[in-house]
Amino acid sequence: MDELTRILDRIWQSELASEEAATAILPALSDSAILTMSSCLLEAAGSIRIIERDPNFLLLEYQGIATRCTVSREPSDNTLITFSDIPASLVATEERFKRAWGPSRPYRAAAVLSAMQYARDHVDSLLLLPPEMRNRRTSQASTAFGIPPEMLRALSVLMRRHQYQSERQLTALTAHSDHDSE
Repeated sequence: MDELTRILDRIWQSELASEEAATAILPALSDSAILTMSSCLLEAAGSIRIIERDPNFLLLEYQGIATRCTVSREPSDNTLITFSDIPASLVATEERFKRAWGPSRPYRAAAVLSAMQYARDHVDSLLLLPPEMRNRRTSQASTAFGIPPEMLRALSVLMRRHQYQSERQLTALTAHSDHDSE
C-alpha cells in the first residue's frame, strides 16, 4: 500500500484536477500498485474474501472457490477486473473461480485512483455536513468516479483503516526509537 499511498499523495498535491493528475500517473503504475488498487476495489465491493496479499499476487475466495490472481498485461479469458485506460487487468488462475465470479468488472484506473484519493482526503469533511447534503455530495462524487456510492463509502473506510494502521506503526516505531536512545 505504500507505493499506492505515494501515488495518492502525488494526486493530492498536483495542481491538476484529481482525475487529470491520476491520468498523468497511469503510464508509471507498477503491477504491484495495480494489484493493490484491485485489492481495494474487491474489498470495497464486499463480495469476496481476500485470503492473502502479496506484492505479486492476491489469494482470493469467492463462493467457496479459492484462486490466485495476478496482474496481466495481456487479454485473458479469466479476467476479473479490467481497466479501460491502462493495458492491465486482474486475472484469476482458476477457471472455475472465473465462472463463479461472472463477467469481468470494468473500471477506469484514473477514476479509481481519484476515488481513493477523494476517500482518503475529503470524506472526513463530508461527515460534518447534514445527512442530506452529505448523501448528495457522495452521490455526485461516486457518479463522477463511475462507482456506486456504497463502494465510495467502503473505499473511505478502507483508506481510513490503512491510515490509522500506518499512524499506529509510525507511533510504535517512534516509541521504540525513543526507548533505544535512552
